[in-house]
Amino acid sequence: MIPPSRIATLCLAVAVFFGAAGPASADRLEVGVQDDGVFLHDSGIGREAGLDRARQMGATHIRAGIDWQTRNFSAHDALVSAAAARGLRVQLTLTPAPGWVKRSRRTDIYKPKPGAFAAFARRVARHFRGRVFRYSVMNEPNWHAWLRPHRSAPRLYRAIYRRAFAAIKSVSRRNQVLFGELAPHHKPRLSIGPLQFMREALCVNSRWRKRRGCKPLRADGLALHPYEFSRRPTYRYPNRDSVTIGTLGRLTSALRMLRRTRALMTPRGGTVPVYLTEFGYFASGKRRLPASRRAAYIRQAYRIARRTRGVRQLVQYQLVQTPRAKWNTGVLRPSGRPERAFFALRRAAAAARR
Repeated sequence: MIPPSRIATLCLAVAVFFGAAGPASADRLEVGVQDDGVFLHDSGIGREAGLDRARQMGATHIRAGIDWQTRNFSAHDALVSAAAARGLRVQLTLTPAPGWVKRSRRTDIYKPKPGAFAAFARRVARHFRGRVFRYSVMNEPNWHAWLRPHRSAPRLYRAIYRRAFAAIKSVSRRNQVLFGELAPHHKPRLSIGPLQFMREALCVNSRWRKRRGCKPLRADGLALHPYEFSRRPTYRYPNRDSVTIGTLGRLTSALRMLRRTRALMTPRGGTVPVYLTEFGYFASGKRRLPASRRAAYIRQAYRIARRTRGVRQLVQYQLVQTPRAKWNTGVLRPSGRPERAFFALRRAAAAARR
């Protein structure tokens, strides 16, 4: 029989291991998953079953979005509590919402006011104080549908990020704040390449040297969505301002230069690490890949992330498949049955733990 004192010690060790008391350790690659339909809105297989599957997959983090018109945090509260019961941490992406997300004509993406957005960020951080420790400031601000006017998006984002960073940190210095959540590709009139976006937002020239008159920014990490869609993860996307899973070195090299020029640093003055907060391959539609190839590409992508210095996290976007939707990158069938990609993720998570 185990003595009560020994049981208490073991329970404490488990709590520390799963991070119930604070932010995550940076020693290993974190494996995450996002599926707002399942985790927030309790649709599909439902929140509880979805979190159980995420845990079986080997995930340590759940990413969820929250837009600044949200007044009732009940869905997010339920997710945070249910995730914590399973040893999973939740990280939140704070963002204005386009009309197509809100299913209304009203949109928050045109010239959002930095002060108002910072007030929202502070309100969220206060509400989740002691329960959520990582926040991203906006989703894909370099993509035309998330921040407008598109040409001035880098300048707008700089002002929004600076105020939101201060607001979140004012609640707790332990909170982590991520810059970006950038889309990966340069596409004329649609998306500003992430490296170009960073240069403009951080006031540096083509050689990553800081211009006069701009104060340095601080960040606990830089978030990117390194999709490669139909190509294998090792494909080197040709545009030099784009960053995909096969060209992560472009980003990590830029971040080292930004630290040297003191344009972007961690709060302690170090090189900003990378969080890959959306990734996946399609299970249906014109970008669909065969199940065996999806699984192979996912394993390869996680191997690249694990071996790239400075990369801390890779998040699978969508858990459960939505075959009728345009975006379908889930690794479970609508019934909850795992596909090959699910088992590939489980093996990748096990390798990350090792």
